[in-house]
Formats: sequence, C-alpha cells, structure tokens
Amino acid sequence: MNRALSIRASFLRLRGLVKRSFEQETLPLAVAWSMFAALLFFILVRLDAGVDITDTAFYLISVARHAQIIAQVTLFGALWDGISPFSSIYWNRILALALIVVSSSYLAWAATKYVTSSQPAHRFLFVSPLCAATALAFYNFWLPDPSYDLMNLILVSTVLGSFFQLIDLFGKAKTPSARSVLLPMVILGAAGLSLALVKVTTAALIAPLVIICLLWTARRVTEAKVWIASIAGALLGIALTVLLLISVGLYPAKAIDVLIEGYYVAQMITDPHFNILGSLRIHAGDIRSVIEGNPYLLVSFILLGVLSTVVAPWRTTMFTVLPWIRGAQAATLIVVIVILSFDGASPQARLSMLGLLAQMMVICSIAASDVKADIRRRALSVVGVAAYGQMAYCFGTNSPWSNLLSLATLLALIPAAVFYGTLARSKVIYALALVGGSALITATSIERSPYRLNSTFSALTESVEIGPNSEPFKVSPALARFYRNLQDVRGKYFGHGDVPVLLDMTGRAPMAAYQLGARIPGTAWTLAGYSGSSDFFRYFVSRLSDADRRAAWLLVPDGTHPGIPLSLLPQLGIDFPGHYVPVTEIPIPFIDGHAILYRPG
Repeated sequence: MNRALSIRASFLRLRGLVKRSFEQETLPLAVAWSMFAALLFFILVRLDAGVDITDTAFYLISVARHAQIIAQVTLFGALWDGISPFSSIYWNRILALALIVVSSSYLAWAATKYVTSSQPAHRFLFVSPLCAATALAFYNFWLPDPSYDLMNLILVSTVLGSFFQLIDLFGKAKTPSARSVLLPMVILGAAGLSLALVKVTTAALIAPLVIICLLWTARRVTEAKVWIASIAGALLGIALTVLLLISVGLYPAKAIDVLIEGYYVAQMITDPHFNILGSLRIHAGDIRSVIEGNPYLLVSFILLGVLSTVVAPWRTTMFTVLPWIRGAQAATLIVVIVILSFDGASPQARLSMLGLLAQMMVICSIAASDVKADIRRRALSVVGVAAYGQMAYCFGTNSPWSNLLSLATLLALIPAAVFYGTLARSKVIYALALVGGSALITATSIERSPYRLNSTFSALTESVEIGPNSEPFKVSPALARFYRNLQDVRGKYFGHGDVPVLLDMTGRAPMAAYQLGARIPGTAWTLAGYSGSSDFFRYFVSRLSDADRRAAWLLVPDGTHPGIPLSLLPQLGIDFPGHYVPVTEIPIPFIDGHAILYRPG
C-alpha cells in the first residue's frame, strides 16, 4: 500500500513538473531546440558524402561554369556564384544550409511579430527552431548542393518574411517612419528580382499577392516620404541584385539573352507553361498512394479533425472528458507520424501526407481557439498567405519535382507561431509532434534512399576526389569507379593546353565534364530520353565553332541504354567513329550501363 502511494506521489510530482514546464514554456523550448539541433547535426555530419552524377552535376556546372552557358531558363548559377565566396563543393553546401536556416528564421520572426504583439521575442525563440527544422526537410532526397529549388525555398521564405514585416508596419495605427520601411523594402526588391531570375513561374504567381496586399494595407499612408523610402528601397534592392550579376560577368543584356534562348530551347524538351492543376493531381496522387497502403490513416485524419474542431467550444461542460479526448488526439497523431515515418511509400508521398495533416490541424486549431479576434484574424491571414506561397513554390512549374518539398515549404511558410505557440499552450505538443515527424521522415529518407547514389547512405564507404579542387567525398563502390576512371584521364590529358568540349551522348552523366575539367557545349546537361532531345542537342552543338566540334571528346553509351542518336554527329561535322579512339570505359550506375570515353585520333 505504501509502495503504491509512493509511486502515485512520484507520478503526481512528475506531472506537476511537466505541467509547470509547459506553463513556463521551458520544456517546449528545450524540445524545439533539441529537434532542430539533432536534425542539423544529422545533416552536417553527412555533407562530405553523396555526389550524384546527374542533377548534382547540373547544379555544380551551372554555378562553376555559368559563363559558358548560352541558354537556360534559370540564372541561379550566376546568382549563387555572386553570393558565395567559395569554390569548394563542401563549403557551398555549408553556406546553403546556413541560408536555409537564416531565411526560415527571418520568416519566423516576421510572422511571429505580425501575429502577436505580446512577447514576440520570447515566441520567436520557440518558433525559430521549429521553422528551421521543418525547412531542413528540403534534404529528404539528399540534394544538398546549391540548386534552383534550394534557392527558390530561400527566396520565397525571404520574400514572405519581408512581406509580413511590411504588413505589420503598415497595419499599425501609427504611420511607420521612412527609415523603418527602407530595409524590408530593400530585402523585398532584392529577393523578388532574384526569385524571378531563379524560378520565374514562382515569381509570377507570388508577385500579385505581395503587390496587392501591400498596396491595400498601405492605402492609409499619406506621408510622401514613406512612399519615397518604399520605392527607393525596392529599387535599391533590385540594383543590388543587378550589380551582383555584373560582378560575376553576367551583364543585363547577356542575362536577358540567356533567359530568352533558354525558354526557346526548353520548349524542345517540355511544355514550359503553368500547369497548376496537373501538379495538384500529382500531389493528390502522392497522398492517395499512402492512404491506399494504410486505409486506417483516413479514419485517423477524420478523428483528428473532429477532435480539433468540435471539442473546444464545449470545454466548460466537458471538463471531465476533455483530458481523455486530448489524450486520444495526441496518441492518434503520434501513431500517424510513426506510420508515415516508416511507411514504404516514396518520401514525397509521405511528406505530402504529413503536410496535409499539418494544414488540417493548424486551421482547425485556429478556428477552435479562444484567443482574441484580432490574433485569430492575423493567424488565419498568415495561413492563407502561406498556403498561396506554398502553391506558388510547389506548383508554379510543370515539373512533378516541385512536390518533393511540399512539407518543407508548408511548415516553413506557416510559422509555428500560428501553429499553437500564440494560441493554446496545451496545443504546443502537437506542433512539436508534427515537426518531429517531419524531421524523422527526413532522416529516414536520407538514410534509406539518397538520390541516385545506388545504395543506402551507410553504404557510401568509398572515398574519391571530385571536381577541380579534388575534394574528398564518400560515394558507393559503383560511383567510385566512375569518378576514379575520369580522374585518371584528367591527370593524363587535361590541365594543359586548350581545354576541349565534352559531348555527353549518354545524356545521363553531366558529371563527366565536371570531373574531367572539360568545357560544356553551351548547356550544363545534354538531356536524352525526351522527344525533343535530338533538336536540343543539335541546337547547342551547332553553335560551337568548327574547331571545337573537331576537337570535341565524346562519351558514348555502350548500347545497353539509349542516349542521343549518334547519327547526329556526322550531320554536325563530327567524324565518329572514324576520327576517334577509345580512352576508357566508365560505369554509369544510374542506368545500370557503361559508356566509352573517346578522344579525337
């Protein structure tokens, strides 16, 4: 009996400690920062591993050799080259990671300040690690190098952060000072133009929202100096972006030519129009694939929605039942997250499902909360703007790739301040659980299926030297042979005299040019497998000089996988195979085949 009483007393003391910790928000703060620190450390210690030979190579070439590119629909490479002081692959990964954290934290600070005026600094300490941790879900497919999708995430977060900062300033009863609006307008101008140069489809969707809302909110501003400061700040931000491009040798006239020609040649490969409904269908298909594999998840979602919305208005009459209902709600949420974390579906499907859960719970919790009407209105407006921002980010292109980041953008663009931090303290655990689920899915996805690396992450055991700086990275044994064979050729034939162009006839290994140190034929990737691949290849190679075409090296598939038709080469003045001799055989693990590297004889 005494032992039972002692156990009960210990339990009550522990419950009281947890309750006091939640009331003082020390425990939620500790958990939030611990989750962020754990995921950040998990990613940091893996930045010396995994360099795939397709998309990653496209990103690296777009940055390092943007001056050789004559047509491309994005200028992210030149922009990143202007931003980054590093030529190292590893340190650019570090910088990219830092910018994701900084931009999501800026958004968290701006939205938190807009939603609540009480203790914004204290709320930010809770919101910031949650937003940063969810933004790191970007790494779920392990593409850690600077890319247009990574810059898109950073810039959308920055644009919306400056937007909320300005809305907060203009929405106050007192007219803001000219000095207070200058900096956010500079940030908005610079990030807005950069976004248009990185992903014009996203910018085209998000720009009207930002402009209309700012003009509507600022309609009561009558002081001319505030308007002058706003316009001057935006123009200064635009000018800074232009100067950044000029600093790396990309002048406005050339930038416009590259983009115009890029849109022209893109039509050879794909149809570059807005196809939001098509992308939404892909998103719905991702979610359906998870539900079909786990039909009881749908029942759990309905239960969570009902409990989140219906119970709150009756809290005074259901005080004896409410704790049990909250417990059931929390338990159901945890079960859903665990199932999603270890489900066999694709990472984008699982993240899409968790993103839908997050959307549902944040809207239900705001609607059912008993906070002041003004806070509820601001919270719901953040949800609306963030949902539109998510659509602009994820569905502003015709590519299903955009769906990979649905959860990352959803939670990074809907700050956790709206998630329960500014609402009911009893709901904090749900915000932590959702973000924890995001981190868990990200970590398991990185470990089980790193993008096109032909193994699990733990099997990346071979150390190879990659790129012009011969940086050591861990890859799979199959990829190690690819890199080492090309490194041997580079040491023998490259690094002295005129550097030749490499024509990748496989259309699947742009990394070959980067590893060899060869020049590119005006594009970072000669894509194969599309109906317009031949026209795409002909467009770029025909713009090379006769001397460059005669001296070009060729990477030719061995026949196990179709590449770019070899019949195009004689049409373009390249005498293959008569004028060529084989140099080495290179494995292409991505297509389970091999290619032969040829040089002019």
